[in-house]
Amino acid sequence: MGPVVCRGWSWLLGTAVFSHVRWHRCPKMQRKTFLLSILIITFGLCAAEGETDQERIKKSEDLYRKALNVVQTTSNLRLFKISSSINKTVAACLVTKFLEKETRGAIRMLYRKDTPSQKTKIYVALHYSTVLPIRPSLQAHPIRGQLPPYWNENLIIKHAEIDDCIILESTDLNGDLSCLLWALQKNNKCMKIFDKMCTGEALVANMKTCQWTKQKKARKADN
Repeated sequence: MGPVVCRGWSWLLGTAVFSHVRWHRCPKMQRKTFLLSILIITFGLCAAEGETDQERIKKSEDLYRKALNVVQTTSNLRLFKISSSINKTVAACLVTKFLEKETRGAIRMLYRKDTPSQKTKIYVALHYSTVLPIRPSLQAHPIRGQLPPYWNENLIIKHAEIDDCIILESTDLNGDLSCLLWALQKNNKCMKIFDKMCTGEALVANMKTCQWTKQKKARKADN
């Protein structure tokens, strides 16, 4: 909440005072006291909201910076994990190879590991706005070749770790959410973060067979 909310609080407080106090009968000094109280309370509320907004902006800026680092990595990025709801739309064994760095993203080559000759040159662009609610996002634009289904959508950046991974989220026509995990290497940390941030069943890419497989449940530690 920002300036609009602060103005709303001012109006509500002012209305409350004028509704419950016989303003024209109050002594001049008492009127000043009421007005000062309104200003102090409103300022405090607005200041608190402003701090919250600044925290959100800083958090989003940090997320954008981390995501940009991952997208601009010179290492290959692999699609390791997805929500099961999109397994028929998104192919397994997808890889992106770095070609060139851009100000707000990078140019990369997208292909399947089992069909490396069928490549699509793409511009991976990150979008960021300081207008609340701030939600950094990512979108792939084809430069040469055709994008596979699903990849022309604007995907919300949910999480990113420098030199590690990025978790993206999309919404289908029914309002259902789905997630994707791109990473430099397969690791448990990003896999676990995916499970915490994304609901529903998840599938993991078998990079040898190029098939989606059900995620194995972690074994409970022996007592």
